[in-house]
Amino acid sequence: MPLQQSQAIILKSFKLSESDKIVVFFTRKLGKLRGVARGARLLKNPFGGGLEPFTYVNLIFFEKRPQELVHIDSCDIIRSYYNFQRDIATASLLAYLADLVDGFSQERDSNENIFRLLLAGLKGVESGVEPLIIARYFEIWLLKLNGLFPSLRSCSKCGRRFPRNARVIVHPGGGFLCPTCSRRLPQKGESLYPRAIRAISSILRRSLLDFKNGKELMEPEREIELLTTRLILSHLGKEIPSLVFFRQLFRQQ
Repeated sequence: MPLQQSQAIILKSFKLSESDKIVVFFTRKLGKLRGVARGARLLKNPFGGGLEPFTYVNLIFFEKRPQELVHIDSCDIIRSYYNFQRDIATASLLAYLADLVDGFSQERDSNENIFRLLLAGLKGVESGVEPLIIARYFEIWLLKLNGLFPSLRSCSKCGRRFPRNARVIVHPGGGFLCPTCSRRLPQKGESLYPRAIRAISSILRRSLLDFKNGKELMEPEREIELLTTRLILSHLGKEIPSLVFFRQLFRQQ
């Protein structure tokens, strides 16, 4: 196959040998890919710092056979976010975002919207948006783009529209229920209150950078986290270790 070129964001990398790396990256054209970078672990390597996690690059690669690891030929750095990761809060946030995208994305499943979401998260870091807000914004949009975020307008059981400023019930299996349908549950579901619903609606309408001051989302942030964590766990079937660390880091402050 001929060389391919695409903008990409490096998600993570692993040691393959004394001199080589396996790199997981998300491309604008082809979605998530895994590739071998020969010589990437050498002190004087041909990639410089271009294969460090959360580097935004223009990547050139090729594959010998479909479904195998691609071979990374070269990369040019568009924007490096390495210095931002010296802060433990930012580093833990980015590790969590990388794990989310890796867990939700199938290889070679093109999705430019997720690529743009990754860029939005990086621009949020660069602009000083609160890490907790970036995490909640990213979670909601990733769930939305994968068709996993339920409607805020109507009950997922009976289809009735929710009254304005109403409290809704989070179904343990996903979805939002009206009070009538929630009473039929064998176990009581958690409530999502109007301020959290308004905050989520704002996230789905606005840019991440609009939330730079943090006030609008910080009050219901914990409530939103309980919701997104449940939906993510329901989809992946396991809790993400990097989320556990990220949560502990901020709840201890």
